[in-house]
Amino acid sequence: FGLNNYDNDSNHWAAFNLNSYIIHDKDLNIIDTIIMDTIPQNNDYFEYKYNNKVYSISHNFENNTNIVYFSSYDLKTGVFISKQIPTPFNIYRCSETFTKNKEFAVLVSKRGTEILTLADMVDPTLMIIDTLGNLVRSNNLSGVFRDYQLVEIGGYFILGNRALYQPANIVLVDKNTLQVEDSIDGDFFVAKAINDSILLGVRGSGFVDINIWNINSKERKTFKFVADTVTGAFADKFRIEYIN
Repeated sequence: FGLNNYDNDSNHWAAFNLNSYIIHDKDLNIIDTIIMDTIPQNNDYFEYKYNNKVYSISHNFENNTNIVYFSSYDLKTGVFISKQIPTPFNIYRCSETFTKNKEFAVLVSKRGTEILTLADMVDPTLMIIDTLGNLVRSNNLSGVFRDYQLVEIGGYFILGNRALYQPANIVLVDKNTLQVEDSIDGDFFVAKAINDSILLGVRGSGFVDINIWNINSKERKTFKFVADTVTGAFADKFRIEYIN
C-alpha cells in the first residue's frame, strides 16, 4: 500500500511485505528498492513518511498487552528505532493520525463489556507521541466512541460518539488539553477535514448518509443516497475524497 507521505517530494512510496520498500515516481517507474532485514517481523506496517523516515504505530493483536509499539526507520542511514509506550489497560482497539504539528495522535481502548459496544472504543486514552517515540501528553476520555477514525480539524480532534441508548453525535476534543470541549449531532464511519472548519463524514448501510459539519457554527447538513451494494456497517466499504 502507499504510505502517507508528509515530505515535500513527489515520489510515490509503495510498501511490500514488512522488510522492503519499492519506491516509485509519479509515473510508477521504480526508483529504488530498500531492503530492511533488521526490522522485527512482529511490528505493524509502516504507514507514514516524514523527514525521510517511515513510522509505525501498532499494538499486539494476538496477545492482550498494554503496550503501544512505536517504530521508525531512517531511509538514509538505515537506523531503526523501536519503543514501547505503556497504557493504563490491555489494548483492544488502536487508531492514530499524524498531526499538523508533526506528532502522532493515538487513541487506544479496552474491550467493551456491553454487546452493543464490542466493536467500539470504551473509555479510551488519547496520547500525543512525538517522532522520536516520546509520550508528550495523554488524557483519559469517558464514554463510548467509534473506533473507525480519528480526525484532526482546526483546534480539535474529532471522534464519533456512541453513548449507549443516546442519539449519536461527534465530539470535539481540544488538541492542547485533550479534553472533550463540545459535541455536534451526527455520526460517521469515515471522515475527512476539508479545511479548519468544514468536516465531511460518511456512514450508512442500505442508505448512505453524507454529513457536512461546520464545527464553528455547529451546523450540519445531511444527504442520503441509496446504496444497494452496501449491506452492513463496514467502514472498509467507504472511501471518500474531495476536489475543489
